[in-house]
Amino acid sequence: MRTVLCYGDSNTWGYLPGEEGKRLGYDERWPGVLRARLGGGTNVLEEGLSGRTSAYDAPHDPILNGLTFLPVCLATHAPIDDVVVLLGTNDLFLPGALTAHFAAQGVGLLVDRIMAGTAGPDDTAPRVLAVVPPPYGPLGEDEAWSPHGREESERFSEAYARMAAERGCDLLDLRGVVESSPVDGIHFDAAGHRAIGEAVASALTQ
Repeated sequence: MRTVLCYGDSNTWGYLPGEEGKRLGYDERWPGVLRARLGGGTNVLEEGLSGRTSAYDAPHDPILNGLTFLPVCLATHAPIDDVVVLLGTNDLFLPGALTAHFAAQGVGLLVDRIMAGTAGPDDTAPRVLAVVPPPYGPLGEDEAWSPHGREESERFSEAYARMAAERGCDLLDLRGVVESSPVDGIHFDAAGHRAIGEAVASALTQ
C-alpha cells in the first residue's frame, strides 16, 4: 500500500475560516479529498498542527517548529512513499518580520531532512512535494501580527520556486488553484480544500 504523509499547519488540520478552533470534516479536508482521489490502495496520513512554522521557533509555543517534530513524524510513519509539505504561512507572523525567502528556505530545511533520510521504502528517501501557499487575503485585525505579511506572501511563488530548483524537489504552487479566505486571509473553506486535494492528487500521479 502506498503511504502519503501530509505535513502542514492549520490548513492541513482543516481550520474553518473565522470559526475559532473548529475544523472541516474528515472527508472535506484536503488530505481527505486526496485520499478519495488516490483510491483505497493509498494510506493518506494527516499531520496538521495549527500555528506550525516551517523551521522556526515560535516564542509562545515550542512545539510549533516544524523541523523539530519532523524526524519523529517520519520515524513514526515509515515507510512513507510521498511527503507533501504545506508550510510557510505562519512564518510571516513570527517576530522579526521574516520574509518569503526565509519561509521558503525553512521549508527547504524540511525537504533536505526528508531527502537525506531513510523513511521511504527499503530505507530510501520518500518523494517530496513542496506546496506553495497562496498569497494572504485581507487579515483584518490580525494584520497587526503581520503588517508585512500580505506584501511578502505575494513573493511566495518566486521564493519557493528557487528553493525547489536548488534541491530538485517537486513543487506545486497553489496560486491560481485556490484563494485565501476573505474571512481571515489565511485559511480555506471546503471548496478551497477540495481544490487543493485535487491539485495535490494530480501532482502525485504525474
